[in-house]
Amino acid sequence: MDCLPTFPVRRACGGLPCGACPLGPLHAGGLEVESRYVPEGLRLYRAGEPGEHFYHLVRGQLKLVCYLPDGQQRIVRLLGPGDLFGLEVLLDTGYRHHAWVVRGALLCRLPAAAVRRAADADPALKWNLLGHWQRALEAADTWLTRFATGTARQRVARMLLWFAERGHGRLEIDFTREEMGAILGLTAETVSRVMAEFQRGGGLRRRGRSGLSCDCRQLARMAGEM
Repeated sequence: MDCLPTFPVRRACGGLPCGACPLGPLHAGGLEVESRYVPEGLRLYRAGEPGEHFYHLVRGQLKLVCYLPDGQQRIVRLLGPGDLFGLEVLLDTGYRHHAWVVRGALLCRLPAAAVRRAADADPALKWNLLGHWQRALEAADTWLTRFATGTARQRVARMLLWFAERGHGRLEIDFTREEMGAILGLTAETVSRVMAEFQRGGGLRRRGRSGLSCDCRQLARMAGEM
């Protein structure tokens, strides 16, 4: 389901509910942006669409998705609070991915043309934008090296370790096996089989009815990181 294209709440940048825009220099200019809460399961934009705005994720979670010719999806990045995305429209190009809301999101929408003009006049803002671009490239490199290479066992182990890192030691898996497979380039059946093997081997342990805990050292060995 697609998101409605309008962002009805309009405020000056300094008054946004996030309290602090990641593009700090915009506060001084009082750039007018738009904010909105977008519920889970909606698509914010499609790959190939021309775009006039990019986004700051204040709360919630999004996934950036590419669809293969056979219709399969590949999740190429997960976004969390503080991330900027859709930055490619600053170069007058269309969006590169489909953006889906995974967990109800509070978003700020920033006008690309106005930000380009502000960056031309403010070197600090331009360097700030370049910093966000660099972090996005580093995240893409991490996903490529950790989740798109190695055996199925290594990929699943790396993903579980990543979930544990995000949960500060707790294994919080808030994705289906299909979504995990879409990140790793594996089928849902393969992900389920490997996780069952890890449980039998002690790398994963049941915790209550639906929870899991993990032995991070054992998973790191399985991932080839020790």
